[in-house]
Amino acid sequence: IITEKPTACQKISSILSQKKHKKLQKKGSKVVFYESVINGERVIVVSGIGHLFQATRKNKDKSNPWQYPFWEVTWAPSHELKRSLKRNEDFVNFIKELAKDADTFINACDYDIEGSTIGYCILKYCCPPGAVEKAKRMKFSSMTEKEILNSFNNLLPSLNFELVEAGLTRHEVDLL
Repeated sequence: IITEKPTACQKISSILSQKKHKKLQKKGSKVVFYESVINGERVIVVSGIGHLFQATRKNKDKSNPWQYPFWEVTWAPSHELKRSLKRNEDFVNFIKELAKDADTFINACDYDIEGSTIGYCILKYCCPPGAVEKAKRMKFSSMTEKEILNSFNNLLPSLNFELVEAGLTRHEVDLL
């Protein structure tokens, strides 16, 4: 289960596991995740830290970085684009490591354009091929126990690709 931020990760894990979850931390980093057993299955809840990926110029000419206009856009880890986001590298690398062994993926980021974009990018760039297509979606509007449990018990069968496309497009247009 992928969440947008560490506080949501802790809250969602606590609610879903009925407080019987283990808080674990990646050795040598600040990345915290939670492990529990829900309905007999091992579940890992991990957090992004906002936008781990950003739109950027494709095939940037390093000898002339101010060359405009440009029209081709790609997505890259935010820590590679801004030194101030170096801490994001731990999250990206750790999610990649965890995702290798996962067989189910759930986007539990905020159910809005930004949360849909954040979750999609994590699934696309940190998870194995096919994760986006088979990912499920939790849809909740508040972090109450009732809403989280209802959302988990009634997962949407796929991501909301209209919200995803709206978010990707907005970021790409902002860049252009």
